[in-house]
Amino acid sequence: MLVRRLFLRMSGRKSPSVRLMSHSRRRARVSVRDWLVLSPGTLIVSLFAGILGVAYFMYGKRQQNLTFLFAGIGLCVYPYLVRGLLLEILLGVLLAAGPFFLRN
Repeated sequence: MLVRRLFLRMSGRKSPSVRLMSHSRRRARVSVRDWLVLSPGTLIVSLFAGILGVAYFMYGKRQQNLTFLFAGIGLCVYPYLVRGLLLEILLGVLLAAGPFFLRN
């Protein structure tokens, strides 16, 4: 019995009694694995958006230009909130081009 519990604990499986107990108290959970999509395309776009966001933020801070400052913050944050490569590229292009169209 003890060996079986150790094996189940090491393998990540639950014993039948624990399985029945946790089944009745199940909550809707979103795991990090389901939320964070790590494809090569999203990683490259996120890296590029972060670098551009830091550059926009520094430029906006030095020039005291709020549009570049907030666009830089948006470019740094949005890859964590958007799911899907096409939507991530589209939103990144809009945030990167936005300060040039919203000049004072």
